[in-house]
Amino acid sequence: MTPKSTPPSVRKFLPFFLILLSLPLLACNLFNRLGDAVSDSVSDSESDSMSLEEALDLTPLDSRPTVLEEMGPPDAFLIKFQELEGQIVRWETWSYFDFTTLFEFIDGELIWTIELEEVPNGSIFAHWYDPADFRAGMSSADVKNLFADQELLEIDLAALDLEGGLALAGDQILFGFDDDQLVYVETVILSPDPDGKPLGDFSSGTDQEIQPPEASPEPVEIGPALFQDDFENDTALAKPALDSSAMEFGNIDGLGVLTAHHVQEVILAYYDEPLLKDFLLEVEIRPLDLGPGSQAGVMFRFEDPVDGSDYYYIIAVTPSDQQIWLQGWSGGDWAVWEFQDIPEDQIPKYGIYNMKIDCQADSIRVYLSDQLAAEFTNSLIQGTGTFGLTMVSSQTPETVVFDNLVITQHP
Repeated sequence: MTPKSTPPSVRKFLPFFLILLSLPLLACNLFNRLGDAVSDSVSDSESDSMSLEEALDLTPLDSRPTVLEEMGPPDAFLIKFQELEGQIVRWETWSYFDFTTLFEFIDGELIWTIELEEVPNGSIFAHWYDPADFRAGMSSADVKNLFADQELLEIDLAALDLEGGLALAGDQILFGFDDDQLVYVETVILSPDPDGKPLGDFSSGTDQEIQPPEASPEPVEIGPALFQDDFENDTALAKPALDSSAMEFGNIDGLGVLTAHHVQEVILAYYDEPLLKDFLLEVEIRPLDLGPGSQAGVMFRFEDPVDGSDYYYIIAVTPSDQQIWLQGWSGGDWAVWEFQDIPEDQIPKYGIYNMKIDCQADSIRVYLSDQLAAEFTNSLIQGTGTFGLTMVSSQTPETVVFDNLVITQHP
């Protein structure tokens, strides 16, 4: 049975706060495909000669009451409001994990359904929230009044250069505002730790000690740090390689937050030093609801990323496919394109994973949670270079959070 309420010890659960970091970018940069979906829906149901203005004047058929009657309240839902041709369009998705089905609506009309993956047994759904309670134009005060019985965390998004942006986080629910107008609502689920930890015992990962390796071959023991970044500085040590139209990077509440605004482009936040060839690197990575095929990881042995790099390696995890990739760019093209499957118990679909890279000469070993997950041999790029944090997104915007980066020189 799925629990219907959340124990108090879970309500201050840190991963919700991490997920919140993706809200400003989702809220202030709504998907362009929303407008495409409206147009596609119209073209399927009406003649091709119908104008957008005529389509917007139509009263859509509201399918949500039927879905509620047949399926009950959604296990999780997402609502976004976007202005289209002077009108506010309501785009929302309702997820039913027990039925592995997602329903997608535009102004209440069912557009399509999508198959979902199952979530772990014991997951907690926020059934006490009703999508009908939220409407376009609600202010932050309206939302706070609606949830007067709980404390909402508040984040001013001006720190991300999003003037007028505001985010609120409550008990398994997230809100985004633009100029004090509600533009984003999302409820999130709680899933148990893959190793069986109770939900209330989850750790953010920021205070975890490095445990002795258990896999064979064992990773080399970590010595004195050559470089480390705990992302606590007001000014980020890593620099964005592209302008703000393509990406954003910054330190927020002790975390390095990397967001992509371009699809299928290597997004990079890089460090000027140290220059590395052989090294041991550890970092905690938390993907925030990445789409199918999206990746997050580390770039190394590369040249100046601003003037154009002729070569580099990337080690990246693709959570949706349970794979680790080694990619190598050389001579203006992808010269290395290899992947290895990850055992299902080595990377959680929801949560933080700890990556360790052991790079020496042509040998690159990758550990997840101190277990050997992949091993590559490649001699294409043998020079010393800089390094950075990277991601490739399949939809925009997408966000990855990094923490506790430690690098040591290889013995």
